[in-house]
Amino acid sequence: MNEKMYYYLLENKLLTHGIGDINDKETYFKFESIIKNGGLMSLQKLKELGINVSGKVSGLRGTPESKISFFNSSTPKIKTRLLSDHYYYFLPFNSSVIFFIIDGTNIDLQQHPNISFEVTTESGFVSIDNFKGIIAPTECFEYINSIQNKYGVCLPIYDFDFNMMNGLNDSFNKYK
Repeated sequence: MNEKMYYYLLENKLLTHGIGDINDKETYFKFESIIKNGGLMSLQKLKELGINVSGKVSGLRGTPESKISFFNSSTPKIKTRLLSDHYYYFLPFNSSVIFFIIDGTNIDLQQHPNISFEVTTESGFVSIDNFKGIIAPTECFEYINSIQNKYGVCLPIYDFDFNMMNGLNDSFNKYK
């Protein structure tokens, strides 16, 4: 992660939610399902709808199935880890993962009891209206853009150097 991206997330009080590694076919299914269904759903809610996906990017789930977890960049002392040359070893910012950028101001959030950089919501659903963008590897830009177009969604897509890949939402130019 670079400083521009870090400060963009921090100053705008934004959260991220990783959905999976681009080398995992399920990640693309998850991405389209989120866009198609209008937001993020807890695993419990997905199961109720008959949608079966695995839990976390790393395959390990530290959050109950009824909750949705988010990465919180404002966690004290996390800046050094995220801005290091080895940030990609530190989930949730592996550079082969697709992330949604989420405005958490309208979401009822609670601190995760065991993981300092995570916050959770019990709502079971977070509307796409709270989404502010996507962070993704450049090699999946065309896929992400085509799915957004298919469902009439227009979120800015950023690479891991915080370059906007689809030219949307120039209001964040001060971070460039």
